[in-house]
Amino acid sequence: MAAPGMGHHQFSAGALLLAGGGSAEERAALTDRALVAAGNSLQVAYNTKPLYDQGIDGTGTT
Repeated sequence: MAAPGMGHHQFSAGALLLAGGGSAEERAALTDRALVAAGNSLQVAYNTKPLYDQGIDGTGTT
């Protein structure tokens, strides 16, 4: 069975914002833009509000 063609998948608007970007800096900027476009949907999906309420936001984590 052949793999689906490129037109098979529909990506979210946020995922499409990640297309391109050659350097690490360009990819980081694209990621930031996609996260802004996603709004708080990622926070809802991963239930991060309790962490943010405790002041845990990932600062200093690499």
